[in-house]
Amino acid sequence: MKSIEELLAEILELGDRWAVKDIQVDRRLKEIDISIEYTNSTGYFPETKELWSVYDYGKPRRIRHLDFFEYKCYLNAPHSKG
Repeated sequence: MKSIEELLAEILELGDRWAVKDIQVDRRLKEIDISIEYTNSTGYFPETKELWSVYDYGKPRRIRHLDFFEYKCYLNAPHSKG
């Protein structure tokens, strides 16, 4: 049986370079926060079509996704691996 993290990663179509790391549910606000993380040490640079080493990350992001039943759903990408 799949874990909830594996199921959400599949439903969100994250691919093999991203993983769901944490899920927080706030019943009072009716919000779900899904934290995702880039799992590889290299990244694809679309302009040059090359793979580059990942040594730095951008600022943290919280992006509104489609609602999950009655709950607002957010994807959170951290600024660094942790």
